[in-house]
Amino acid sequence: MQHIFPQHAHDVYRGVPLVYPHEIDDACERIRDATDGLGVDEKVLVEALSSLSASDRSLLIYRYKDLYREELKDTLGRDTVGDFRFLLLLLTMPLPEVEAFILNVATSGSRTKERLLYPVRSFWTDML
Repeated sequence: MQHIFPQHAHDVYRGVPLVYPHEIDDACERIRDATDGLGVDEKVLVEALSSLSASDRSLLIYRYKDLYREELKDTLGRDTVGDFRFLLLLLTMPLPEVEAFILNVATSGSRTKERLLYPVRSFWTDML
């Protein structure tokens, strides 16, 4: 059986305290500085998020909330717009939330956006 989620993702749901590497705290601080005040430093956001692995980004989600008492996706959603916002939200959500978010976006409104549905369907078809 394939492991879709990293071990710390399971630990969070079991209530096991997480240990965060210093890179995670650094990324949290850089993101907070980039979104604090007027305007957003998009370059810093891209550098902070792209320097982390998918596993580290999931740790970032939990650490950011611990440090700043705010969901990272709420901070980024408030301070960014358009496709850039959509991408940042996808990068900063746990996989089950990403899939639900994509399905919601793809099926809301007057037209279904098949281009968003195919990757989700393909992933789960490959997993079965």
